[in-house]
Amino acid sequence: MREGDTEENNSRALATPSTQFRCMEDPVNQFN
Repeated sequence: MREGDTEENNSRALATPSTQFRCMEDPVNQFN
């Protein structure tokens, strides 16, 4: 995954089921 995509996908991850695996990929999202 590219760094640019990480920021773009991060916004979408907050509103999609992707948050489940995003939390494991990005520790930054664990506070969500």
